[in-house]
Order: sequence, then C-alpha cells, then structure tokens
Amino acid sequence: MQAGQVLPYLLEAGFISQREAVFTGIKVDTSVRKNTSYQVKVGDRHLLVKQPKLNGDPGIEREVEFYFSIREKFERLRAISLQPLGYGSSGSWLVLPFLNDAPDLRQFHARARYAPVRLGREIGRTLAVLHDTGGGKRAAGTLPPAPAPWVFMLRAPDVSILETESGGSLAVLKRIQANEHLRALIDHTSIHWVSHEFCHGDLRLDNLLYSRERALILVDWELCGLGWAAWDVACLLANYVEVWVNGATRPASLEDSKKIQTRKNIVSFKPLLVAFWSEYRHHRRLDGGSTLSPHLLAQLVALRMLQSALEYSQGSPVPTRESIMLLTVATRFATRPVESWVHILGIPMSPLTGTMSER
Repeated sequence: MQAGQVLPYLLEAGFISQREAVFTGIKVDTSVRKNTSYQVKVGDRHLLVKQPKLNGDPGIEREVEFYFSIREKFERLRAISLQPLGYGSSGSWLVLPFLNDAPDLRQFHARARYAPVRLGREIGRTLAVLHDTGGGKRAAGTLPPAPAPWVFMLRAPDVSILETESGGSLAVLKRIQANEHLRALIDHTSIHWVSHEFCHGDLRLDNLLYSRERALILVDWELCGLGWAAWDVACLLANYVEVWVNGATRPASLEDSKKIQTRKNIVSFKPLLVAFWSEYRHHRRLDGGSTLSPHLLAQLVALRMLQSALEYSQGSPVPTRESIMLLTVATRFATRPVESWVHILGIPMSPLTGTMSER
C-alpha cells in the first residue's frame, strides 16, 4: 500500500467518513522501519496504519494476534497496550489510535532535563505486569513462541549478507567474530536460552509511550510471545546505555536543535534505573536465589548492544562511531558483567543477595 492508498482504505473500512474526507484537512506521514507505518491526521483525530514492509513478513500477523486474541484473554495487558481499531486481512494492514500527546521514551528523555524516578518505578511495574501474564509456564499451551534474538545468527551468518549488508555492517560483524569473549557469549546464551514467560521481544525506548496524563503504553508487538523475561529487561537497560553512547559520540558541530538528540551522561539515568530494578524485583518477588541475576542481565545487555552496533552501521561504508563505542562497551559488559552493572548502570549490589540492597 502506498501513501496515496491509505485514504481509500480508511474510507472503505469506515474509519473516515466521506464528509471528513471532503471538509476536514487530512495529512499522511510515512515512516519505514521493520514495517511501513502511516500516521494519518484527520481533523483532531490521529490514526496509525501499519503494513508489512516485505511480503510474507509475519510481524503484522503476530501483532494482530496480540491485539485481537492475546490482549483480550488477559485483562491486565489492556492497561499497558493500545485498543486496536481494525484489521484488513486482504491488505495485511492494522489500524491503531496514534497517541499524539504521548511521546516515546527516547523523545521524552531528549526533551526532559532529568530522568524522573517515578518513571523508573512505572517501567518496573509495567514490565512486571507483562512478564506475569498467563502465569508463566502455564501459558505455554495458549501463547505463541517468540522469535529468538537475531544476535544468535552473528556467530555463523548466511553468506547472503555479503550482498545485502553494507561495508560498515560487515566490518562490525568481523570485529564481533574476532572477539573470543563475544563469540563465547553468543554460543553460551543460544544454548541455554529459555522460553517460558510472555515477553514483548523488542523492548526499546521507542516502543514505550509516556506522558504525565497517561500510564506507560507498550507498542510494536511484532516479536511478542513466550520468551525470556531477562531479554526484555536487558533490552531496556541496553537502550539507556545506547542513549548515552549516541550522545557521547556525536560531535557538537552536528547537533541540530530540531532533531531529537541527547548528550546526557549515563549517570543521569542512575536514579531511574535503580528505581526500575527495585520496583521490578519487588512486583515479581525476585529474591537472591532468582535466576534473573545482575550477572546474567549484564551479559544479555552486551548481546543487545551487539545488535545495536550492527544497526548503527547499516548503510555505511565503514563502522560508525556509535558502532565502535557500542562494541567496546559490550565487551566490557561481557567480560566484567557485575562491575558493569554497578559502575556503568549504577545499580548497587547487596553482598548477601547479589541484588538491590533496598527498595
């Protein structure tokens, strides 16, 4: 579907009336990431129309299954997700409300002067609700499996990437394969991967919407399903490190006040991250014997940063500054996980439990 076809789709499905089409200003903005998204402004209303970027991509079908099946089965999920408006199976297009008053967390942090502790607590509660959905292993028969992280493919990728990936991405991949610590971490994690909790699967700051008037809302459920809660937590933590790296590697001459960028130090996020981990542990009743340990999470943070390192060099003939620094920080997390947990993320350890010493 092209941008010019969005209006006929919405008219035919009844989301927009003919009167609105004639008398109300309609604006369509297009963005392309995993899928193609169209933000449609009709008067005071905002709609989001999503369609697969590639034919046969199961992402939209998985997201549709979440909105029209999984979400309806579990009441607590409705409070942390959008209410879908409709789905056209013939065109594989999904229509959702667009919350114009709720920026994603990447946008929020770029504009805010500090990282609120209350936001950290709310993220912790929201993830606890998500990961407790379906009663853990009891949900295995009713929920679909989530795809494994694509970082596992970096150990022995298909030769087709020589044609599809840029020189920068291939150079980053070679650095990963040449690092024995990163290779070993990929191998070990892929062998011991577990899938017994409902997870989002792509928990990044861009997929968390937030405003003072609304609770946190999770979007982009294309990778959701039974997976490992530790991966969701690690993805969130890695994104905060990425925000710091992104600002630290961007020269001052390239700053543009019209773009959403931030030069915050990772230290500025410490109170939020401490509050997040404390609240998440409390609501999930994680004690010192939990397998969801800082040691494990820090190593998964390293894996998520490897994915980001490749993403930052896509389309570039050489590795970008962000990719090089992310590889450096990922190696630190992989080889010194507990030290990185304390000194980079800023989350203190308890000598008895190996976790937070207090709430």
